[in-house]
Amino acid sequence: MNPAAATWTWRGLAAVGCLVTVMCGLLLAGTWRDDRKIDADMSTTRAEVVSTVSNKVVVRYAVTAAPSLRTNGLLSPGGVFGLFTTDVPQPGEGVMVEYSRANPDLVRVADRGFEWAAFRVAAFLAVVWAALGGLRLLLWRLVRRG
Repeated sequence: MNPAAATWTWRGLAAVGCLVTVMCGLLLAGTWRDDRKIDADMSTTRAEVVSTVSNKVVVRYAVTAAPSLRTNGLLSPGGVFGLFTTDVPQPGEGVMVEYSRANPDLVRVADRGFEWAAFRVAAFLAVVWAALGGLRLLLWRLVRRG
């Protein structure tokens, strides 16, 4: 393989890896901000699972006389670590949620905060950068062979 082509290919892959890393950082920043707002004025309730799609669930929970429906879903409420779990609640089941009384649309699965999200994001980024490192090694070997 042409060394110049390999260099540009690696730079492109590294740029994609950096973009993914920045996006994950923004995700964690949003999670941290939401957790701070929820923790400042928190209430806990039991929510009913309305529907399940992949690792998201749509829940309905009562904050006042009228029930609130979280249509955007909550991420990965199932499993202990939730990394590779299929233990997602089914429609009709209940899940404990924590929400902000000041803004009931800010909701999370009980005991699932920033630290839990950081663990998942770190594991994801480790896989991404390990794959990019493997591709870099492959490119290096292709250039050496000529």
